[in-house]
Amino acid sequence: MKKTRTHKIWYGIKKRVVDGSSRAKEFYLQRGITICSGWNIYDNFLADMGERPSKSYSVDRIDNNGGYWCGHCEECVKNNWPANCRWATAIEQANNRRSNIKVEYNGKTLSLSEWCREFKIKSTTLRLRYKRGLRPPELFKPNPLGNRIKSLKNSWKIRKFTTEQINEIKLDFSLGLTNKQIADKYGVSQSTIDTLPNAIYYKYPNLEDAIAYLTEEFEKQLDLNQVIDDNKT
Repeated sequence: MKKTRTHKIWYGIKKRVVDGSSRAKEFYLQRGITICSGWNIYDNFLADMGERPSKSYSVDRIDNNGGYWCGHCEECVKNNWPANCRWATAIEQANNRRSNIKVEYNGKTLSLSEWCREFKIKSTTLRLRYKRGLRPPELFKPNPLGNRIKSLKNSWKIRKFTTEQINEIKLDFSLGLTNKQIADKYGVSQSTIDTLPNAIYYKYPNLEDAIAYLTEEFEKQLDLNQVIDDNKT
């Protein structure tokens, strides 16, 4: 019989768990990972699992601490072992790793990576929030700082004055020109000049400086909120 890719995968499992080096067998045995007697026979494995769907799939143990069990052979029935294997992609297997952080929310338990895709949040952002102690639903709320920075960048594109003009207007103020005079000079309404000093791009004509200011203020607010929460407890 020609050895198919499915047969090679089965043989690899059997070799690691049963016929592997003493170190490998010890590793699997310590975790209770075995291959059931039913699946010691390839035809039984093939009948239960079917052929490998595509090159993207490999055998994944559903319970990462369980073994390669068919769930219905004599040994599985005797030990109450459930069927524990499936064909899975690399992403699905990554979500099933022991090191993955699982989070339950709204009746669903997913890894942080899966929640990232669910809520379209960057992985680094979600992991940092989790590390800081945030849990659902706060864990999944939109990033307020990111939204502020995005809004700032959008307003930067449509601001009425360039950095050079802002510097000139500041000079006009220092020279004693009235708001109306400055408005006439630049062809804008006086109310535009009246409110200009409150604009962040007036205080920080450089975009990078403006973003740094927003970030600093946001972190100050987070620290203040933490102090308030600590005082409540």
